[in-house]
Amino acid sequence: MTGRAGTGKGPTLHAAAYRSCGWQVIACAMDGTTARRMADQLGGTAPALTVEQLKVRVQVGVIDVDDRTVIFVDEASKLDTGHWAELAAAVERHFATVRAVGHDGQHDAIRLPALFSEMLCDERIPRAELRQIRRHRDPENPGHAHPWLRDYQIAVDEGRGIDAVAILQEHHALTLYDTRARAIGGMVEEWDQWRRTYDPAGSALIVHGPNSDVDLVNELAQQKRLEAGELGEQAIRAVDRDYLLRPGDLVAIRNAAHTFPAQPGQPRPKRIENGQVATVEAVDPERDTLTLLLREPGSEPRLVEIDQARLRSEHAAGKRTAAVRLNYALHSFPAQGATVHRTATLAGHWSQAKQETYVGDTRAIYRHTVHLAREDLGTDGTDEDRIGRYAQRISANRQRHASIHSAPDPTLQLAIRLPDHQPLPSRAPPTAAPRLSDTSLKPSTPTPFASRSAALRAAAGDTSSDAHAADEARPRRRARLEEHLRRLLDDPPEHLLRALGPVPAERIARERWERDARRLEALRPQDNNNAQAAPARPTPHRGQSTTRRSPSTPPPLSQRPDGPAIRP
Repeated sequence: MTGRAGTGKGPTLHAAAYRSCGWQVIACAMDGTTARRMADQLGGTAPALTVEQLKVRVQVGVIDVDDRTVIFVDEASKLDTGHWAELAAAVERHFATVRAVGHDGQHDAIRLPALFSEMLCDERIPRAELRQIRRHRDPENPGHAHPWLRDYQIAVDEGRGIDAVAILQEHHALTLYDTRARAIGGMVEEWDQWRRTYDPAGSALIVHGPNSDVDLVNELAQQKRLEAGELGEQAIRAVDRDYLLRPGDLVAIRNAAHTFPAQPGQPRPKRIENGQVATVEAVDPERDTLTLLLREPGSEPRLVEIDQARLRSEHAAGKRTAAVRLNYALHSFPAQGATVHRTATLAGHWSQAKQETYVGDTRAIYRHTVHLAREDLGTDGTDEDRIGRYAQRISANRQRHASIHSAPDPTLQLAIRLPDHQPLPSRAPPTAAPRLSDTSLKPSTPTPFASRSAALRAAAGDTSSDAHAADEARPRRRARLEEHLRRLLDDPPEHLLRALGPVPAERIARERWERDARRLEALRPQDNNNAQAAPARPTPHRGQSTTRRSPSTPPPLSQRPDGPAIRP
């Protein structure tokens, strides 16, 4: 089943669940939050599982899937080819029924996408489409449809960016600023004027841009609530972000689902799914813990305690662990499927295209506004030219095609020549370490002690010292690189000034300038820098070899220093 955002796919599924009496109904999605929301729409009794959870539980026998099982898949466009392969296996092995729900005009899977779009085009697969958009309501009279949001949504979905922008301008829902920093400030100021009409979770600030912009908008929104006396004074720092979390803050679980550690003699609490929104009830800076109030779909509200210290240690160890982050602002990808009262969008970033615009601009029921920066749309031309560029940007369809979209071409070849096939060398059986008296280890000429000992370790298969030396050298190289970048930022060289212009005075613009400078400097070959710093080599005399010898190549026998021979 397909349909645009807000066409009522959820209520339709609720009726379908009641008509499926006698069947085992399973709610499934790419992430656990979406699966739980679908389970609630299906009546609240269906198990909510991610595709991976369904796969594991079927394998171990926790869930029995048979020909009387129907699996509802929500936000089907986000599933990649691997997920569809797991669902196809359930159909093939257990004769289950799969019902996919989604819209191919929204976000695709991050990897191996677009299989759902191919399913919608396949005549062999039954398809139902909902056409009437019911989400957008008139703020003056909620019983009536919104006067223009529906037309705006259809224009964006059909790729008519010029018409969509004209609708925004006609209803004063588009604002231009000189810089992106001013656009961020203007969006937060406008949000602060109308946000008190709804609860904190009833509005959303959608950001098209890097994570740093999302973090900045979250900090500014939190500051507005703190100045209004809506947040507590105590605070603890977030695990993977440079801001504080306070009682009353709107937060979300990001990066991974949070699993509670097992306690002896107590049942393990149900895990918190990735993407779940919560409210901070209390913080304990001494114990480094958060108390969250969760309102999960299909469940009663519950209070849970998050051990931030454990998450910090796991994060420092490089593990993929859950993180509690502010949720006033977010990207469009996690916002897909959500419905809020009112939204505002920081738009115009180069990464924004039709799919991102459609998802971000269709979440609101009553009102939506767009905030643009002239510096994101080009400094040349007039505002009318910049608005035209934005219309082209939101009309661009970057949707990728599945591999089955095109027939394989046997004549295509790679543009590079692959190396000849070489069989892997067989591993020799372990042998005892050679003795020092072994004549095979005696060199024909005296060798320095360091080279001789290295040869002995190599003959015995001991490479631990080399690996240890490489591990010790890695932090030193990283520190030298950071010091080099700091010097460049304090006194920018000419090539950075030509590429990025002078260093801005504003903090946000300066941080963006420094980030771009680091990227450009990381892309520059280090050999060029070394060549500039290296002294000039003397011109070789006639007959003298010009071949450069690497440090690992031993010198000729005539140039080797005499050293003490190792005697048994």
